[in-house]
Amino acid sequence: MYHLRSAGFPDQLLEDLECAVGEALANSVEHGGGFKGRLHVRCAVDDDAVVVEIEDGGSGFDDQRRHTVESDECRGRGIHIMKYLMDDVNYHNGGTLVRLVKKVREEA
Repeated sequence: MYHLRSAGFPDQLLEDLECAVGEALANSVEHGGGFKGRLHVRCAVDDDAVVVEIEDGGSGFDDQRRHTVESDECRGRGIHIMKYLMDDVNYHNGGTLVRLVKKVREEA
């Protein structure tokens, strides 16, 4: 995040990215064997968006399960947090790769 901050990206954008990427990394480590297997993080920045991809060597997950959260559960909200903070969240390769997109908005 240091490089993005030094490039002049707004603090709120960086905070949203940091939280969403943290959630994706936590999911990868917990469910994808992140520390035992492979874990790749890629980041691309242009004038329109910051894109972060996190890929692990896990078995993926059931696409339907990620949409359900019980209101009394203390866990299971990471995907919802990522979707709230990011402009786009996509899963590929059966859920072993998550792509987070945060659009860069001009300050008024």
